[in-house]
Amino acid sequence: IGPAYEDKAARRGLRLGDLKDPARFAVKLREVMDYHNFQLQ
Repeated sequence: IGPAYEDKAARRGLRLGDLKDPARFAVKLREVMDYHNFQLQ
């Protein structure tokens, strides 16, 4: 649960409100994916 909570506390995760604006959602999704893919390498 630690890593999941870390995203929430650091405000890195995606939120439901982000879906209202598809362009903003795409940007945030790319940022989150880049961060986590780096962590997995």
